[in-house]
Amino acid sequence: MNIRKIRNGIILISVGIVLLLNNLDYVGWSVWWSILKLWPIFLVAWGIELVFRHSKLSFLALFSPLLWCLAILGPALLGEQKDFEIFPLSKQYTWQVEKQTNIKQVTAVIDVKGGELKLSGGSQNIADCDLTYFWEKPECSWSVEDSHGILEINQKDKIWFPFVNGSDEHEVKIAFSNSIPLDLQIFSKVSAADLDLSQLNLKNLDLNLKVNSTTVKLPLRPGQLDCKVKSKIGHLKLKVPKEAGLAIENLAKLSSTSFSHISLRHSAEGFKTPNYQKASSKINLILRGKIVQFEIETY
Repeated sequence: MNIRKIRNGIILISVGIVLLLNNLDYVGWSVWWSILKLWPIFLVAWGIELVFRHSKLSFLALFSPLLWCLAILGPALLGEQKDFEIFPLSKQYTWQVEKQTNIKQVTAVIDVKGGELKLSGGSQNIADCDLTYFWEKPECSWSVEDSHGILEINQKDKIWFPFVNGSDEHEVKIAFSNSIPLDLQIFSKVSAADLDLSQLNLKNLDLNLKVNSTTVKLPLRPGQLDCKVKSKIGHLKLKVPKEAGLAIENLAKLSSTSFSHISLRHSAEGFKTPNYQKASSKINLILRGKIVQFEIETY
């Protein structure tokens, strides 16, 4: 008894039956998604075959092709499949938080995935969001505690398809109000991030990114801006105002650095610009993680 031949024959017969049911419109093509989700059963079946095919209990190896058959035909004959697109078209979700006079401060927590993340100011509302998704609509929430607003954006899709449509359609765009004090936390896995924060009344910035390329333009605001970057980034470009005092505490692995038109002096904590102590606008930057290329330029 050749278990391999029996197993291969059962697989071909089962797949052929499902394809026939697909072509006759008895079963939708989404059944293949249900079948793929049963992949652990295929591993169990393969393991049973490996254990018993050369043993005295070789007849037990027959359970292997039986499991293959059940896992392939079961969803087609017994299950109800919802429509499922193997290569779905992108969908747009627009969401906003209207301006409220009682809000004195906003904390925004952003967890998104996609082709490119774009953040900016200039919104007439507290926030305007334009998100791309494929299967699961992003979760956006807004709550208020006293005069403190909490905005949360969670893009649930775990897979991004850069080959479905043009790259321009795979963008997450979020614009914030310029006037309201903002604490910003970003957790993202995107191919690129363009964070133009120069207009925002930004107080704290916490970035946790896995990105190929990131550009961050920081604002010139009286007082102190605390900025933390914990990331795996190919290229991080930081744009800072000429008038701002910059202090850097480097705890990251940097492969290369490039500083344009900016002077940095070594200090006990890391590096500082000569004007740091006297500057009315201070930026404190802490770097963690791994950054292949770190670039600073002034504007």
